[in-house]
Amino acid sequence: MSRFFGTMRCIVLPAVSRERAVEIVRAECERRGIPWRQPVTVSGGLLCYSVFLGGGSRGSMFVKVDKRDGRIRHVGIPKA
Repeated sequence: MSRFFGTMRCIVLPAVSRERAVEIVRAECERRGIPWRQPVTVSGGLLCYSVFLGGGSRGSMFVKVDKRDGRIRHVGIPKA
């Protein structure tokens, strides 16, 4: 299967659900010693979920989780 069709399949049928992405982020926060802040907001992109801790308010942490395999792609704080 070509890379294009593999990507399109992920967009239509992601292997990782939103709920699973939140579980992955929670485990990563525990592993790093980062406090878990509610509310948690999840937005879906083409290939990754963006999970925002603290409702995505300014200065809140976010984590990008790959929809295909659940890997953490990025951890950061949004720029103002």
